Amino acid sequence: MAKKPIPRFLVPVLGALALGAAFMVHARRHDLKLPISIPFLENHPGILPPEEKAPESAPRQDFQEIEKWTGHTVTEILETLEANQEAGPPATEISFPETAGIDPYLPRYVRAPDAAALNADDVAVWNGHLLGSKNGLPLSVPGLNTTGGRLLLPADFDRDGDLDWFVGRAAGLPHSLLRQGKDGVFSDVTTAAGLLCFLPTDQAEWIDFDRDGDLDLMLLSGSVTNDAPSSLRLFHNLDGNRFVDATDQLELGKLTTQPIRSFSWHDVDGDRFPDLLLSLRDGLMLCLALPADAAEDWRFEDATAIYGLGNLPGAGPTGWGDLECDGNPELLCATDGGVKVFHRDSEAAPFSPFIEISEALEISGVVPGPNQLLLEDLDCDGFLDLSVIGGTPDAPASRAWWNVGGLRFREIPGAAGLLASSPLRHARRIDPEGSGHASFFVSPTGNVEAAILNPSAETIADKSVAVISLKASETVETNVFGAVLDLVIRDESRTLSSLHLRVDEPEEIIGLGTALTIESLTVTWPDRQGTRTTFQDLPVNQRIEITTGSAEVTTSPLHPVGELSADGSNPDS
Repeated sequence: MAKKPIPRFLVPVLGALALGAAFMVHARRHDLKLPISIPFLENHPGILPPEEKAPESAPRQDFQEIEKWTGHTVTEILETLEANQEAGPPATEISFPETAGIDPYLPRYVRAPDAAALNADDVAVWNGHLLGSKNGLPLSVPGLNTTGGRLLLPADFDRDGDLDWFVGRAAGLPHSLLRQGKDGVFSDVTTAAGLLCFLPTDQAEWIDFDRDGDLDLMLLSGSVTNDAPSSLRLFHNLDGNRFVDATDQLELGKLTTQPIRSFSWHDVDGDRFPDLLLSLRDGLMLCLALPADAAEDWRFEDATAIYGLGNLPGAGPTGWGDLECDGNPELLCATDGGVKVFHRDSEAAPFSPFIEISEALEISGVVPGPNQLLLEDLDCDGFLDLSVIGGTPDAPASRAWWNVGGLRFREIPGAAGLLASSPLRHARRIDPEGSGHASFFVSPTGNVEAAILNPSAETIADKSVAVISLKASETVETNVFGAVLDLVIRDESRTLSSLHLRVDEPEEIIGLGTALTIESLTVTWPDRQGTRTTFQDLPVNQRIEITTGSAEVTTSPLHPVGELSADGSNPDS
């Protein structure tokens, strides 16, 4: 049923209210006084949602464990706890049914042949090795010997030029922060860095929320069930060596009393500071950052209504992606009722509202129990495709849509190969061969083996790629997470086109379609000044390494596409 249009006589009234509310937030953020020439603002103080009375500050849920293990290193804690663990039953095998009649040239992924069984929750690639991670299962890689966990997050948190690791574990086991030394050996610095934490990790992200150049860490626990109490904690990186729990200082507990399903960061109002999007049981909550000179004075303010996101009945996994490569990312949300896509005219005003365009894109269909919304370029044509993975034990389900050159989508039968016999918890893009053509590590829910899916030969035929590796310099006060890449490429017909995307990982695999060369690559760094660095005439099918503050770029050829070895490692490494 079509929605009823807004009566014309209400349009100017609603417009005036929206502009007035936008100005109120803008004024508060920048300490401006409201002018007398806008009297209606003074008569409508309720435009913004009323602030909820915050509950009294309560001790952390893991305070008893922290008191118990004070003075012990994480290595000592793990050795003690692992000695009392009992081995669980062997995991069952996951299968991926064949889909009849699928167009072979659609994006499609198939199970890797002869790959070793992966009884793991998460995966990452380190020096050509595929690292599987599971609670109680050691990660036996030279220099990196520790118990695995739910999440492996690589990042150069101390800005010394190499990757360090955060390992997030389940309830009862502490997390680990592993710093890599100049000799390539890792040391556990969790306790010394102030990150001793026993809260189960459902989601974790590195983010430089205050743009001081040091990566901070946000953790979410208790998000698996809708009614379970959730805990959102932000650990502020003080100097690349020490972290402090800034959750209470930033008043994050006052934002909502609802269970939080997931979170994401995105600079919505264009002030270069990331804003916080929360996915709740009853909808979305968009919280604008209110910057301050000192981190303890930083605040986040609910601006959901201003941006037109207050009418979503329920929310699940979210994602930000520039679907048409115009520099204006869309907001996507997977709900129990289907996928919602929101677009906004960011050039009109920093507070222009989001408009839902899901119906126009013809993205229909429901995935019961969505666990992840995946925005990845499945066919390496330069445009982000859309997948929703999840399902229930009674109805395993995943769906995928092919982005046909912008804001035109076509559903892919069999969810591009992501449809599995078991519900999937998440899919993570990996490149174990170093070819630049991404594979996927898919992790089912429950005690089920994980699997690796490789792109079909037709999917990547004649496609160019680039692997962009951004590194932080010790002498420049900025990091790389949240950097924006703008590429201008030229194809075989000498046609110029542009791509725009944000960097959320130490390395980004970028599909370039049939491009023959990269005419220019501009990196907008995530510092307070929005510093830009531009490079000209770069080759395709290369690994491109860029360091903050440097005008030099290093390129090296990618490995040719081949088959995974039995242990999932790069045979050429």
